[in-house]
Amino acid sequence: MANKRILLDPERFYHIYNHAVNQNNLFLEQKDYHLFLARLKKYVCPIGEIYAYCLMPNHYHILLKMKEFSILQDFFELENETIQKSDFHISDNLTHQIGTFQNSYTKIINEKYNRKGALFMQSFKRKLVEKEPYLYKLVHYIHFNPVHHNFFTKDINLWQNSSYFDILEKKNSIVDFEKTINLFTSVEDFINFHHQKPDEKLTPLMEDF
Repeated sequence: MANKRILLDPERFYHIYNHAVNQNNLFLEQKDYHLFLARLKKYVCPIGEIYAYCLMPNHYHILLKMKEFSILQDFFELENETIQKSDFHISDNLTHQIGTFQNSYTKIINEKYNRKGALFMQSFKRKLVEKEPYLYKLVHYIHFNPVHHNFFTKDINLWQNSSYFDILEKKNSIVDFEKTINLFTSVEDFINFHHQKPDEKLTPLMEDF
């Protein structure tokens, strides 16, 4: 279920994604991907654990688990201890934080390329992931996106701007690679599963953009 009005609750998984406005690209050179990840680390990692991501020229995908309520309460400096985990105020703060992340990246790109205006299509989109067995399929789906969209590659191993190699090489602090691998039975299972085509039930998701 995708709806920008879906509440963002603590300790729940979300598929977060968005697309560049009009025919623009989010990334014009390789350094821009690094700038995006730096913004992601600064603004999103404090509120959630990233299980997978994929950055493509004109859109991005992130699998994110929001952190527990007490951590979010401290981060947002919420003083009302009676606020419940599903309370709108928590969701509003989480939504604003992700919006700040996008706005921060937009500002950098606008300054770098002397452009003006919006870079992303409206607010970010989100899907609540309610069933845990679905998670490992979603990790695969996110990593497979460049192949599906024919972004200069027919092999998942050839796309540099996803968490696939970060997870295998355990080199990127943005991704919680141990928790991602734990969705599979082993590293070998993670690799073998990624050499299959995504679940057909997920195929309609790929047509969002």
